[in-house]
Amino acid sequence: MAGIRYEPSKKNSRFEIAKMTDVLSGDSVRDLFQGFLKKHSLDRCISIKFGNNGSNGALNMVAESSEVADYWVRGLQKLIVNKDNLEKEDKEQREQYPLYA
Repeated sequence: MAGIRYEPSKKNSRFEIAKMTDVLSGDSVRDLFQGFLKKHSLDRCISIKFGNNGSNGALNMVAESSEVADYWVRGLQKLIVNKDNLEKEDKEQREQYPLYA
């Protein structure tokens, strides 16, 4: 998997996993979803940050249930941790076995 895709939206619908830095939910996203809280409960709101301090933007989503939101948050947090480990391993292997043209 190289990216996350969602529909429908007029905004850019492709985000690189390599640039994903954090997944927020609950009270930490209250201000971001202030306008949605009349229709949706806070435990369904998720914000995915890209780049340092969200410098490459964020993807804000409302899940269909709090259970689905929890699955997304836990899964994406694990993906971020594993992504960093895989990038480190890849870099070490490239340094150990460089490709010569």
